Amino acid sequence: MTPAITQTETVEYPVFKTIIKWEKRTAYNAIYCEERHKEMARETWHVRELVIDFERDFTEYNLDANTKYEFQVRCKLIQTGRFWSIWSEPVTYMTPEAGEHHSSFFLILLTQVKTG
Repeated sequence: MTPAITQTETVEYPVFKTIIKWEKRTAYNAIYCEERHKEMARETWHVRELVIDFERDFTEYNLDANTKYEFQVRCKLIQTGRFWSIWSEPVTYMTPEAGEHHSSFFLILLTQVKTG
């Protein structure tokens, strides 16, 4: 049930933002997920609850330019007493310089997901 981050992109228009795409990797719809990120140079994680909307499989961040970040996501069934999945494989991403012309930055991740 461990989810996976599948794509990372930074866009500059209309505002500079980083978009993280992920997939839940389970057939269950009643799940709750969290996504966390931190600057690689820091120890503090920022955790965000994910709204599971199957039309929207991405999260937007207003991150600092020219900074390396690490992202992970995890999920659990909403039913009482269920445990969290392990955190997904970490994904690192360097945001581009602000003000430079960037079309799209994609990092397609080929991750092996443990099932069980």
